[in-house]
Amino acid sequence: MSQTKVSRIETGHVVPSVTDVELLVHAMQVDPDRGRELVGLARIANTEHQPNRIMQRRGYGTRQREHLAIEEQCRLRRQFLPTMLGGITQISAYTRRAVTDAVHPEPPEVIDEIMEGKALRRAVLDRPDKQFEFLLTEGALRWKMLDTAGMTDQLEHLAAIEDCTGLLMLRDPTDVRYYTELFELYRRYALRGADAREFVLSVAEDFRRES
Repeated sequence: MSQTKVSRIETGHVVPSVTDVELLVHAMQVDPDRGRELVGLARIANTEHQPNRIMQRRGYGTRQREHLAIEEQCRLRRQFLPTMLGGITQISAYTRRAVTDAVHPEPPEVIDEIMEGKALRRAVLDRPDKQFEFLLTEGALRWKMLDTAGMTDQLEHLAAIEDCTGLLMLRDPTDVRYYTELFELYRRYALRGADAREFVLSVAEDFRRES
């Protein structure tokens, strides 16, 4: 580790990664208990978690702008969606139902702001410089948020998205690598490309048969 980096850590200009702290603890032969404490503090410093209740107090518009800012900055975004479709993949009717029929429904005066924010985020999908990977469970596809016709429209929209296949931000490379490997483990068992589109459309056909 360069002296410049050590100096920037000491003066607070750089937040040391977990790996940095592990190296420093080892190099300075820090007491094991104290060393584990310092590594734990480094992990906390490199992890930003925003509880839902705090995000709600800041307003839905702010939350959408923060999500959009993240999507503007990154070239690749991976999302694991175990229970329902994510906002960026939703049609307008699905979004409206999700925010009005939730555990904590949004008040009527912010519904228009919600819809506008979701529309801005959906537009990012068409950007050629962006890549998204959505990993969905079958349960997320089959959760009937809308009537039969609405779910059919939603799934056909999802199948048409071009594919290459609370808010938690992790900055430490070790943590990022862990979640990337976990995502890859789940994706190993997932359908992709034409097979994924065919399956999504088969679920849409199941909804259509209900009518």
